[in-house]
Amino acid sequence: MCLPVRDQSMMNWLKKQLRMLEAWGDEIATRPETETNTMLQLETHCSWLRAELARLEDIRFAQAA
Repeated sequence: MCLPVRDQSMMNWLKKQLRMLEAWGDEIATRPETETNTMLQLETHCSWLRAELARLEDIRFAQAA
């Protein structure tokens, strides 16, 4: 992401997306037909989204101070 998100509803939406991706990952991890590459891609995306959310929260905190 290139711009800080000032809208709390957008932050909440992004957090919900992360929870849904994590839940999907938990579900497909139990399926024998799931390819390792799929799990790696999903974990990479979740890691990226976690990092972006942390960065955006830091920016929001700094702006509020």
